[in-house]
Amino acid sequence: MTIKAVLFDMGGTLITAATLEEVIKIYDKILQAYGMSYSLDRIAKAHQKASRQLDISRLADVGKDFWVMFNLILLKDLGMDKNQALDLAKTIDREWWDYADVELYPDVLPVLHELKARKLKLGIVSNGLESDIEHVMKKVNLEGFFDVEVGVDTFMCMKPNREVFLKTLKLLQVSPKETLFVGDSLENDYEGARNAGIRALLISRRNNVTNCEVEKIHSFWELLSFL
Repeated sequence: MTIKAVLFDMGGTLITAATLEEVIKIYDKILQAYGMSYSLDRIAKAHQKASRQLDISRLADVGKDFWVMFNLILLKDLGMDKNQALDLAKTIDREWWDYADVELYPDVLPVLHELKARKLKLGIVSNGLESDIEHVMKKVNLEGFFDVEVGVDTFMCMKPNREVFLKTLKLLQVSPKETLFVGDSLENDYEGARNAGIRALLISRRNNVTNCEVEKIHSFWELLSFL
């Protein structure tokens, strides 16, 4: 059956994903901008504690307030009082993407334009919030480029839950057999899409996936041969 739509994961697939070290440095930059100085090691320990108390798997359940709650735990562990911490937690959430460096992988933009030229429907299915997708797309000059942008708060569920894939297809009015999904996570993207009946490609730019049964690509250009 002819492919009519291509869906993508965002972080690690379309854009370079921030490492934990980079995340800690972003916190540091924001804290310093508001006159607060802590060692990177101290921030990292507070971040680790917040991660234990509020696991990322709860993002779909908590929704838009997740990162404010996460930041609040981190800031209170740094010794801030509740009122000061709550105000700053909201500020960090609001200003995060002003401090975060975001860039597309170099092979992404030309291939996306080629897909557009072929009149394919394009979408993002991310385990981030809708607001995160919006900020990132604005920073990489792809605002309004995709036909759908689905975050965990769109349907209040996360990949690899098959429902997030199937509900996205309903928005695009295409069937699983008419769709191709591209992502960098074996569990969330590849297996999640396949469980929804969608053909999936695992992008492995460093060729670090050895499973020979997985359909892999090492560059965005390679996905064109699957259309």
